[in-house]
Amino acid sequence: MIRPGIAILLTLLLSACGGGTVVMERADSQRSGYFSQRLFTSAPMVDWTYQSRNEIRGGALVADRQVFAGTEAGELLALDIRSGQLNWRFEAESAIRGTPVAADGRVFFGDMSGQIYALDLQDGRLIWQETAGGALTAPLQMTDLGLVSADGNGLISLWDPEDGYRFWQTPTGGSVHAAVAEGQGMVVFGNSRGQMQALALATGEPRWDFEFGDALHGGVALDRQFGYTASLDGTVRGLYLNVGVENWKFEGRAGFSAGVAKGRDRVFAADRGGRVYALRDDLGLRIWERQIGQRWISAAPTLSRNALLVADHGGQITALDPDDGQVLWQWQGDGAISGSPLPHRHRLFVTTRAGNVYALRSR
Repeated sequence: MIRPGIAILLTLLLSACGGGTVVMERADSQRSGYFSQRLFTSAPMVDWTYQSRNEIRGGALVADRQVFAGTEAGELLALDIRSGQLNWRFEAESAIRGTPVAADGRVFFGDMSGQIYALDLQDGRLIWQETAGGALTAPLQMTDLGLVSADGNGLISLWDPEDGYRFWQTPTGGSVHAAVAEGQGMVVFGNSRGQMQALALATGEPRWDFEFGDALHGGVALDRQFGYTASLDGTVRGLYLNVGVENWKFEGRAGFSAGVAKGRDRVFAADRGGRVYALRDDLGLRIWERQIGQRWISAAPTLSRNALLVADHGGQITALDPDDGQVLWQWQGDGAISGSPLPHRHRLFVTTRAGNVYALRSR
């Protein structure tokens, strides 16, 4: 049910969200995965490591000079960005698998019991807590009109980040494992039934849906005209964002569990067989492909000005030249990596299922 006067409230939210600082794991609300900074030109060294007692499946988030990560034990960790020392810890009701999002002095996240939390960035104080409806594997997404959740029951909801009021909730028919992307006044996402769908951001009303051949476990990336994603059926596709009609389809050599990265007029995808592809964003034509190993890849690639980062379940990060796919460097950590590496200024932050949070820097 929509709160009375939603149009006025959402307009106010638009102004509020637009004026505050929002920090997201995939760089922007379109979930492009493109960071404008330059990364190391050779293999990095470890600046510091924090060893959690529990597995970490999501990625890291940097906000307010702190590094945030959630664990399978339901802990949200806040670490000092310079030393890696624990500043504070918050205990949720269940496992935290989605990377947090931060805005206006607060950090937001969900857990596997379906709870959504808003905490104070400085001290971890609970500001509000609400129930979404299903397990929250997918990260929350901050949009122009508020906070959007996508859960394991296929429910998409828009929340007021100030007090946790739910503006609307829409059932979509399949569990959602990656955060929604925002574009053209819509939220766009994929689900376990192989559907890529779009809802109106202001009302939650369905706009369109497109059927793939298999599940969409990775996220969607958008630009002004197209939406891009990859499927377990082994295809990467570009759809016209306004109508949900296929523009192009590329067939890879294996299924895709990870989302895509979008930037530099290209779409980058990594399949479950350890092969990485660079495709033209307008036609889906292959520019290059590179086999980097045989290990499973479930983290979406991270793109910077000079490097494409691909992390695998063997704990390895491979940096490729976005222009030609040549290997620039490789780094080995301890434990599978299922969250995308996060560049921030002169460091790269990495989490692993062995419970490690790494801060990497140039040698």
